[in-house]
Amino acid sequence: MSGSRVINRLLGVPRSAIELNRSLQLLASLRQLGWHQTLGHGAPVDSAGEPLPWYTYPCIEWLEQRLRASDAIFEFGAGSSTLWYGRRVQRVVAVDHDPDWFGRLAPLVPANADLRLRASLDDGGVGGVQRSPSDYLAAIEEFPQGSFDVVAVDGMERVACAMAALRHLKPDGLLVFDNSDRPDYRTAIDDLRDHGAKRIDFCGFYPGAGVPGCTSVFSWSFDRWLCGDAVITSWGL
Repeated sequence: MSGSRVINRLLGVPRSAIELNRSLQLLASLRQLGWHQTLGHGAPVDSAGEPLPWYTYPCIEWLEQRLRASDAIFEFGAGSSTLWYGRRVQRVVAVDHDPDWFGRLAPLVPANADLRLRASLDDGGVGGVQRSPSDYLAAIEEFPQGSFDVVAVDGMERVACAMAALRHLKPDGLLVFDNSDRPDYRTAIDDLRDHGAKRIDFCGFYPGAGVPGCTSVFSWSFDRWLCGDAVITSWGL
């Protein structure tokens, strides 16, 4: 273990009785959300062991309250989120680049989920400006523009996928962009802003993760999604 990682862990050791008490309260709150179950399960789950997206907890809660049974979802990057969406909406189309992961996930997806395996140019999975169209990116082009209520960008080629998502969202559709706080994805965030998309950040902890992060949602019109809420940025577990 590197020296910096050791130092980070030492910084997390409670230094007083009151700090220990608050730390245990935080862990108890995370346990109620299924954070500990995720550690043992190897994939994000809630306290009942049911699948969760690997988004921040505030974003999961926000989406849970706003998805409709009639919604159609497209995902760049398949996983537990595919199972979660599949139980809540009419249709999910998810594309993934990893044959091994595809083979493990395929038997688990519900009947309303269309799982597709496509090769990607971005094998590293971080950042990367699209050099030329890939089968992975082109998967969404098989559908007419304006086909989806939600497009989730949480896989390969995220800069290019975010731009492709805009063309295939309904006018009041929602783009979910995970790990939006990473510098690697700054280009995608800037491009979405330049195309007039409004943004809400959900910053907090992820299932099973020890450090917070951010999942953001984008839309040209949040009228459907805000439901009268005045909150623009949400912080939480």
